[in-house]
Amino acid sequence: MMKASTKGKISKAQAQRMNATHSATVKQSPKEIPKIHQGLLEKYVCKAADEKDQEVVHEAFIAVMERTSHILSKSFFIKNCSDVANLAAWAHRMQRDISWQGLMSHEVISDYIRSVITTGNSAHYSQRLRRLKSLASHLNPGITAPPQVAPVGHKAVSDPYTYIEMAAITRIASTQQNESITRQLAFILGACRGAGAGVTDLRDLRRNHIDDRGVDGIYITLGVGERKRTIPVRRDWEDYMRRGISGLSATSLAIGTVRNRKNIAGEVLGRAVALGKDAPHIEAGRLRTTYIAELMSEAIPVQVILNATGLVGARTLTDLARRFTQEEINSCFGELRGEK
Repeated sequence: MMKASTKGKISKAQAQRMNATHSATVKQSPKEIPKIHQGLLEKYVCKAADEKDQEVVHEAFIAVMERTSHILSKSFFIKNCSDVANLAAWAHRMQRDISWQGLMSHEVISDYIRSVITTGNSAHYSQRLRRLKSLASHLNPGITAPPQVAPVGHKAVSDPYTYIEMAAITRIASTQQNESITRQLAFILGACRGAGAGVTDLRDLRRNHIDDRGVDGIYITLGVGERKRTIPVRRDWEDYMRRGISGLSATSLAIGTVRNRKNIAGEVLGRAVALGKDAPHIEAGRLRTTYIAELMSEAIPVQVILNATGLVGARTLTDLARRFTQEEINSCFGELRGEK
C-alpha cells in the first residue's frame, strides 16, 4: 500500500486538470470571516516587521487572514495571526513573494521554519510549522501541496459488555481477597453498571449521595449544576451498591480518601485480581455504556435516558444505536407493529 506521504507519478493531462482545479479554487472570492475576527485584524500589529515595512507586511498578512473563514475558534485564530504575521515579515526581509499564494506555499513555509528554528524553541516552531502547513493546505491546495490524509476513524463510545463478560466481571467482584478492593469494586459496579455514573462522577461521591430506601430501592445523586440528578439504581445492582457503601460514614468518600483524584476508578480496577487470563478488562466507562445500552433496549423515552445519564446530546445514543443487530431488531417486531 502506498504511504500517505508518497506521491505516485501523474500524467501531463492529470497535472493540467489538477492545476485547472487549483486555479479555480484560489481565484474564488474569500468568504467573510466572523466579525470578532475582523475586529482583531483591524487592531493587529505585525511586531516582527521593521517599522518601515509595517504597511506592506500588514497588507500581505491581511490578504491571508481574510481567507480564514473556516477558523471559528478565537484562540486558534489568534495563533494563526501570529504565525502568518511572522511568516510575512520574514518573507519580505528575504525578498520572497509575499502575495497570499506565495506565503501559503509549503516550500516557502519550510524555508521559513528552517531559517528560524535555530534561534528559538524548537517545539514552538514545530507547532508553528504544523499550523502554517495546515493553513496552506486549506487555502492554497494544488499539486505541490502534500496529499491530505484521511483521518483515522475511532469509536466515540466503547462497546457495551456482553452478558458473558458481565458474568465474568461479577465473579471477579465476588472473589477478591482484599476487603477494601471488594467493597470499592462493588461500589463501582453499583454506581456505573447500576446507575450509569461516569468516571468523573466517582471522584467526589460520598455515602450521603446514596439514599437506601429499603424495599423501595436505592437512589443515587450524580453530577453537578445542570447535570445534577437523582436516579434509582437498577434492581439487579442494588446488592452491589449496598456492599459498596457498607461501613461508610455519611461524609466518607465512596472510593479512596482524597477528592478530585484522576483515574480513581482505574486505580481500584487495576488492583482487582482477575480469574484467568481471558477475564475481561474492567473499565468504568464500559460499565456506564452497558447501562445506557440496557436503557435503550427498554421502553424508556429518549429524553428520560438523556437526563438520567447526564448526557447533553444524543451522540452517545446514536453511536450505540448503530450497533444493534438484525436479531435485536427482530425481537422488537411486536413493538414496531404497535402491538400492546
